[in-house]
Amino acid sequence: MKSKPRKKKIFLILSVFIFLILFSMFFIDFEHSYPDISLIMGLNEISQGYEYKFPDTSVNYKTSSEFIIKNDGNAELIIKSISMRGHTDHFSIKFNKKDSRINPGKYIMFSVIFAPKTMRTKKITVSILSNDKDEKEYMFNISLGRYPLSQHLKMCLPQVKMRK
Repeated sequence: MKSKPRKKKIFLILSVFIFLILFSMFFIDFEHSYPDISLIMGLNEISQGYEYKFPDTSVNYKTSSEFIIKNDGNAELIIKSISMRGHTDHFSIKFNKKDSRINPGKYIMFSVIFAPKTMRTKKITVSILSNDKDEKEYMFNISLGRYPLSQHLKMCLPQVKMRK
C-alpha cells in the first residue's frame, strides 16, 4: 500500500522538476549582462522617434547641437554607426569612431551640425546602430522650418537706400 502513494509523490516531484527545467530554458534569460542605450540632449532624454527642433540658423551659417549616448546597461555598448537620411546636404555628424565602445555607466558625445544653404524646411532622421538587443537601431528626427526674422526680411523686402 505504501508504494502507490510513494510512486505518486516521486512522479509529482519529477514532474515539477522537469517543469522547472523547461520553464527556465524558455522563459528565463540566463544572459544577465547586456548593454542599454539612452540618448540625451541637454538635460532631456530623447526617446525613439523624438523630433528635435534645431535652433534658428541663417543661410550660410552653422549651428551645432551636442548629443550624449549613455550606456545604462551592465555590459559594453558598441556603437556600430551614426548615420542620417533626408536633407543630408544641410547637416553633418561629428563622431569620433575611437569612442564607439562605451563601458557600463559611461557615455560619449557626438554633434550634429546644421549649415543651411537655402531657406526651405529641412528634416533628417538620425540612426544609431548598436549592439543593444532591444534597440539595435535608435532613431530620432531633427527638423528646422523657421529662420531668424532678419533672414526673412533680408530675402523678402526690397533693399531701400535712405537719402541724406
